This record gives sequence, C-alpha cells and structure tokens, in this order.
Amino acid sequence: MTDRSPQRHRQRHPQLATIGDGRYSAVICLLMGGLGLLSVLAFLFPSYLTTPDLRAIYDPNLLRTLLGLGLFIGAAFGCFALYRQAGRRIAWSGMGLIALALLLGGPSVKTGPILDGAPYLGLDWFIIGLLTSGGLFIALERLAPFRAEQSVFRAGWLHDIKHFALNHCLIGFYLLIANLIVHDYLGWMIVPMVGAFIADLPFIVQFFGLLLAVDMLVYGVHRLYHTTDFFWKIHSVHHSTDVMDWLAGSRFNFLEPIITRTAGLLVITTLGFEPGPISAYIVFASFHATWLHANLGWDLRWMERIGLCTPKFHHWHHAKAEAAINMNYGTYVVWFDRLFGSYYNPDTFPDGYGVLHDPPPKSLWAQQLHPFVDNAKSVLQEIKSDP
Repeated sequence: MTDRSPQRHRQRHPQLATIGDGRYSAVICLLMGGLGLLSVLAFLFPSYLTTPDLRAIYDPNLLRTLLGLGLFIGAAFGCFALYRQAGRRIAWSGMGLIALALLLGGPSVKTGPILDGAPYLGLDWFIIGLLTSGGLFIALERLAPFRAEQSVFRAGWLHDIKHFALNHCLIGFYLLIANLIVHDYLGWMIVPMVGAFIADLPFIVQFFGLLLAVDMLVYGVHRLYHTTDFFWKIHSVHHSTDVMDWLAGSRFNFLEPIITRTAGLLVITTLGFEPGPISAYIVFASFHATWLHANLGWDLRWMERIGLCTPKFHHWHHAKAEAAINMNYGTYVVWFDRLFGSYYNPDTFPDGYGVLHDPPPKSLWAQQLHPFVDNAKSVLQEIKSDP
C-alpha cells in the first residue's frame, strides 16, 4: 500500500544544527549584519539602490528604527554564538558587517539625494523579499516540513541565494523591458470596452479574474518552455535544482522573468484591471510562487480536489522522473492541465528533483548564458557537419 502521509520523511538528522547550540545564532548574526549594511547603503544611495514605486511609500523613521533593531538583534545573536564557541568564523564575519554598518551611520544614516530617472538596482526589494518570504517560509518549513532532515542551509543554498539576489536586484530592468514590449509594441491589443467592463466589477471578482487570466496565458508560455528547444534551454535553469524549498523557486535564467512579467503585464494592461486588484495580485503571486516550491508537509488534498495548485502538485513538475516530464504547467489552478492532458499528481511527493536529460551548467553566470552558448554550439556543429 502506498504511504500517503508526508510524515515518512519527518526524522531528526544528527548533523543538523539544533536550537541553542549557537550555530543558528551565528548565521542570524551574519544575516542581520549583511542586511543591515545593505540597508545603510540603500539610505546613502537611494536613487541607485531602491525601487522608485516603493521609495514613494517608505517611512524613513520606521525604517531607521527597524534598522537599529536588526543590528541589535544581530549583535546579540553574534555574542551568543561566540559565547557558545559555535560558528565563530561566521559570527565574527557578522559582527564585522554590523560594525561597518554602524561606522557608515547605522540607524542615524543620512538619506542621500534622489535623482529622477536614475538607473537603479532593487536592493530594497531584495531586502524586503528576504525578510518577508524568507522569514515566513523558513519558519513554516521548520514547523511543518515534508523532509525534516533537510537543513535550511542545504546543498546548493548559496547558489540559490545568488539567484534570489540577482533576480530581486534586477526587478527594475525586468519591468523596463516588459513595459517597453507591452506598451510600445503590443498596445494595439487594448480594447477600451473590455477595460471599462472589468473596471466596474467588484474588487474580489477582479482579483480572481486576474489570477485566472494570467494563469491561462502563463500555462501556454510554460508549455512552450518545455516543448521548444531554445525556450527549454532558458527554463531548464529553473529545473536544475535537486532540492525543493522556499529558495529553490528563485533559480532562473534572466530571460525567464522578462518573459513571465511581460505575459502578466500584457494581461493586466489589455484587460484593464484596476490598481487595487493588481497590487493584491502582485503581493499574492510573490508569496504563492515561493509556497509552491516550499518544503512543506501539509496535507492539502482538499485544495487539490477543488482544482487548486499545491506544493506537491508543483513538486511533481520538478520531479526527476520520466512519468512527470512535461506535466503540471499550472500556477494557480490545475484546470488547464486537466483540460489539455498535462495533469500528473500521485498521492506522494517525488523522491528526487532535477533535469533528467542534458542538464544545464552549474555556475550562476554559465546558467545565464546557457541558451546562447548552447545554441551557438549547435549552429557551429551544423556548419562543421555540412559538407
């Protein structure tokens, strides 16, 4: 009989850090020190390191208070780690970052000048994402994991945090390209009568309508990724992770967020949704994408029965198994997978993840260049083989 319960993986691993031994404290110190230093730099150079839309709603006094609190917490955990003589190199590194943040001004740092139209990195978006998504899902994965033996700092976590940082910092570039494509080249698709009708709908109807409309288009885009050679070279980077958790969903070739955000913006723009439902959708989509990849052992069969995507459903999309190849393209609902014959969702979680055939390279920058380099090699081989 098949074991339907996620409990089969919930066992203690003797080599993992435990609460109170100081190793987690050292990592928290390093994390708070790093984020504190980045926050100080964002204060000093807001035009180049912060997102304009977010910058407009910040409360500087609240942010300074949070910065001071974060540095204090980091220092406290660092002192505890050093006292327990656990992770001392990590703890000292964190304390050094905290000291540097304080030397640059700490919570009393002055805000630098704001220059309109300056090119920027979304450093603030990275900090917010790490504190919110990271903080929430790390806690959930510790409280209710599917694989309890899987550490927060599992194999490949440093590689994925680089992807997380890159994709968050490039948010302005992604949005710039998406807006250019949609507004300058696809603006002819806007139908004012449709927009006027949707704008009169209640907030909740617009929100769920937007989810469904985006999912319908992204289903097609996602299927294209898996069924065409060049697009698979892009998407295979996302599938290259062999561990699934909250951070695994951040692994992308830079072209994929551009394509996905362009598809989402196309739906939003052409159908004329109001700002309120759009903002709610953006927040929901950010957390939902992380949730689908998370190492969570919740029994969510009730959600699957009504056609909603769950982590188990999406984990099978990433499964290293022949039966799961090119299945489960849906993001929010499974309806399109059922309709077009791409639904696959056994009772258990997969045993392993990754690309089954012809995996992409392992380094961050090689993964970014993979579609271009691999296709260039194919062209050269064809030229050489042509008599």
